[in-house]
Amino acid sequence: MVKIVLTSPIRTVVVVNLPPNPLVLVFDPSVAPIALVGKDVTVGKDVAEAISLVPAFQGTWHWDSENTLTFKPKTDWPVGITHKVRLTAKALTPKTVLEKSELEFAALAFVATITSSEFYQDPINPAMKKAEINLNFSHPVDTVKLEKSITLKMRSAQKSLLDFTSVKTPFAESFDKLKLNAYIHSATLNIPNNDSVLDVTISEGLKAACGGNPFDAALTQSINVPGLYNLKVSDIAPAVLSNAQNEPEQILVLTASAAVYEKEMASYFKALVLPCVKPNSKPEELKYPHVWGPARNHANPSFCKPSD
Repeated sequence: MVKIVLTSPIRTVVVVNLPPNPLVLVFDPSVAPIALVGKDVTVGKDVAEAISLVPAFQGTWHWDSENTLTFKPKTDWPVGITHKVRLTAKALTPKTVLEKSELEFAALAFVATITSSEFYQDPINPAMKKAEINLNFSHPVDTVKLEKSITLKMRSAQKSLLDFTSVKTPFAESFDKLKLNAYIHSATLNIPNNDSVLDVTISEGLKAACGGNPFDAALTQSINVPGLYNLKVSDIAPAVLSNAQNEPEQILVLTASAAVYEKEMASYFKALVLPCVKPNSKPEELKYPHVWGPARNHANPSFCKPSD
C-alpha cells in the first residue's frame, strides 16, 4: 500500500516577484515510472484521466524524483479555493495500490488584520489631531473594495439610551508598494468637550487583488479621543538623554491626553527621591533594593526628599 503526503502550496513571495509555489506529493515507497523521473508529465487524455485537479487549473505536473510529484501552476493559486487531486494507477508504476486515490487541499485564504490604531497629536502643531489605523493583508488587497469597506464614526464615550448620534469621519488611505499594508488617516478631529470614541469598522467581504474567496469577517477597533475638559496622564516613564554637553541626564517623560502648558504643569508636578532600602528594614531585607509601590502609599516626608 503506497502512502501519499501532500504539501499545500504556501503564499507566493510577491516581494521579489517569484513564481507561484508548487503543490507537492511525496509517495512512500517510490512509484514514479523510471522513464519520467526528472521530466514533465505529458499532457494528454490518458494523463488527464490518470492525474487531475478539480476544479481544473492550468499548470504542469513534474516528477522531481522517483517519489516526488509536483504541480507547478501557470498562474498564482486562486485565494482560498479548495482543490481535489485525483490519482489512478495509470500515472504510476504498474500494479501500484494507493492508500488514497483522492486528496484535498486549500490555497491559503485571504486574511486582513488591524495591526495598530492610535489617537495622534502632532507635537509641532497641537491643533493637528487625528486617528491612525494600520492594516496588514496576507495577499495584495483590492484597494477599491477596501476603500468602500472602511467606516469611521465618532460617538460619545458615555453610552446612553438617549444618545443616538454618531458622525461619520472622513479619511484617507495609502498603501505600500505591494499592497500588503494599508495606512488609514482620519481627517483632523474636532476635539469634543467630553471624552469620545472613534469606532473603526472594516466590513466583511474584503478581497485580494487577484480575486478568490473574500475575507468573511468584519474588523472593528475603538480609539479613545480625549475630551477638551478631561485631561489625562496616560504614562510616566524614566529615560536617559544627553544634554548640550553630551552628558547623560535622567528625565521623566510624561504623556498627556492633550497639549499642556509647561509652567502650569510644573505647578502640579512633584517628584520625590526614595531611599534604596526602606527605613527600619529587617536585616534580611537589606540584601536587595526595596521595590516601592505607588507614591501615594509611601510619600512620608521623614525619609523622602524632593528631586533636583
